[in-house]
Amino acid sequence: MTNGNLCDKIQITKTINASGKGGIMKKQNYSVMTTSILVKAVFVLIIVCCIFAPLIVRVYDNGIIALTGRSVYLPMIITLYLAAAVALVIVTALDRLLSNIRHDKVFIPANVKILRLISYCCFAVSVIFIYFSFIRPFAWLVVIAAAFFGLILRVIKNVFEQAIILKEENDFTI
Repeated sequence: MTNGNLCDKIQITKTINASGKGGIMKKQNYSVMTTSILVKAVFVLIIVCCIFAPLIVRVYDNGIIALTGRSVYLPMIITLYLAAAVALVIVTALDRLLSNIRHDKVFIPANVKILRLISYCCFAVSVIFIYFSFIRPFAWLVVIAAAFFGLILRVIKNVFEQAIILKEENDFTI
């Protein structure tokens, strides 16, 4: 298959989808809108958790004191508030990314920057939880998971960068 035939097929697919005959565009828009609503709900949930964090951490801390005799209230509340601040940055960035996708701006440099920011935020959460993991070893799971997600997002960011280069080359090809 030549490059010309492939481009013709892509153009035909775009025309069919844009005309509404293929339900793909409707499903994609529905998916993006659903995800956008979920992202906004998570934003609100983070705010609510920040409001009730002292109460929740106090209840948890009372159980820890009963078991170990040591309080983890201050390190835990600091860790959670720092992580919540980073989570709000992530959720805001995800909302911007979804907005770009909703406006058919998928392979653009701004999305690469957003993915880079989100990956840095994942690494930041990993670093934030390192101290707390020495107090409560279960927190190592958060450290490892956040670092792993950061790594995955770096790979996706690199894929987007390459896709942008290929798209630009394709746009300049007659």
